[in-house]
Amino acid sequence: MAVGCNLGTDCADCGPWVGAPVDGSWPEGGPIAHLVSKEVPLFTRRTVTRPQMQMVYTDPRNDLDVSAAIDRDLMLESGITAVFRAVLKDKCVDPATGKRRLVLDVGANFGYFSAYAARLGCRVIAWEPIPHFRAVTQAVLALNNVTHLVTLRNRVVTDKAGEHITMEAPTKGIWGTASIGGYNIDQAVKGSANEKIQVPSQTLDELVDDDVLLMKVDVEGWEWSVMQGAAGLMAQRTVENIIMEYSPGVPERHFQHDQLKATVQMLVNIVDNGLRIAHIGDAGKHGAAAMEGQLDEMEEVTRHTLMYDLLDVQLFQEGKLGCPMPEALSGPHPAWSLCNALPEDANPHSLRSLIGHNTNLWASRNPKLQRLKGVVGLLPVDVPHTQWFLNPGTELGQGSRPCAQLAPAVQVRHRCPCTEPDKCGKEEAAAKEAALAGIIPSNYKLTPDGRPVHVTGAVKEVLERLGSAEAVGLQYRPGKWSGPKDVATVDSAQSTI
Repeated sequence: MAVGCNLGTDCADCGPWVGAPVDGSWPEGGPIAHLVSKEVPLFTRRTVTRPQMQMVYTDPRNDLDVSAAIDRDLMLESGITAVFRAVLKDKCVDPATGKRRLVLDVGANFGYFSAYAARLGCRVIAWEPIPHFRAVTQAVLALNNVTHLVTLRNRVVTDKAGEHITMEAPTKGIWGTASIGGYNIDQAVKGSANEKIQVPSQTLDELVDDDVLLMKVDVEGWEWSVMQGAAGLMAQRTVENIIMEYSPGVPERHFQHDQLKATVQMLVNIVDNGLRIAHIGDAGKHGAAAMEGQLDEMEEVTRHTLMYDLLDVQLFQEGKLGCPMPEALSGPHPAWSLCNALPEDANPHSLRSLIGHNTNLWASRNPKLQRLKGVVGLLPVDVPHTQWFLNPGTELGQGSRPCAQLAPAVQVRHRCPCTEPDKCGKEEAAAKEAALAGIIPSNYKLTPDGRPVHVTGAVKEVLERLGSAEAVGLQYRPGKWSGPKDVATVDSAQSTI
């Protein structure tokens, strides 16, 4: 259904908008009138969520992400929606005090998750600095009669308050990639058009002084900055759940090594604060999750996992990730001619080994609700360093790239079995032989506190200099963060090397 007015009160056949705005931040004439004046086409559909909502979105041909998903699926990110419901259903009101519990939505976009949390009965503070997105969110909140439960703020959330931040947002293409400096916008999208705005910044510590039932953070690669600005909140209050997009591909793309290290250390800080991290992943994000019953089982991102990620980002910064290549591979096989490639050279026990550009994580103080089973990684941690492939039937390679869709020339490089022996059979044999000889640098092994067990090549040199992988990220641990660092407890599921 096309939308052309604010609840029927500002269209030509109904006359101008009269009465008070639904909230004090409404643009003049209301959010729909504002968007129509900017020639933004608008539509509305009822979702299939429980409870249902009425969503507003734009032309799916102009917004290939959020609007396309709502128009097609009648919901957004079904797996994450299911986690929201599992966390919030019947828990939004404290039975002891009668007070509504708090949800934070940093990066509200079109207001889908803010409205859903409010429909489940929670009070919400949401941040959305992009004017078009914020106007859609205002319309969604009004249409679902939850404006009284949601405080919508026109600010960028970072680790520093009071700055003016440049935001860049697509007006065509993938709207959801709007980001600080436009760093996550895909310029290759055909017909993409962008606009720049200046927005004041604030921190979560500046505004939030309450326990948090659920915090959602989706800010296109700047999650580390949001969490550094929440150091006091994490230390002094109880944050029970965090759902976040985890985007190492953003700082990698721009060689912002400090931000990349801070991105990984953010997860170490969360684990040290007493939460356990489940990997929702891309399949889980879009999976056909049930709105009732148990969630699907999820693999855990442990502190031990993150030691591999920390060391990999240091190696990547120095141009030494996966270096040097064994001569038996780098000489005759073009795919092995260069090292320091991502995701190909990520350690197979790291979280990064499963990520193409970004993924989705859920940190919680309730691991039973998460249904944790096993540990993330392309290869299980008990697979020896002398093994290159998981098994002949492997379906996913490095970066979770489907093996069946990779050309034979790059299958082995991605730890996928060769499907055409006349094209890559010799390469597969050489990779197996190099692994058995223990000379593939990316196959290194670490203890749970990041110290070497089996290392070779540049990994050995870097660890001799730094002492441990943990040393890479310590400067990105804000002093206010607290929580036990009990490696033996946190990493019991991954203690076998």
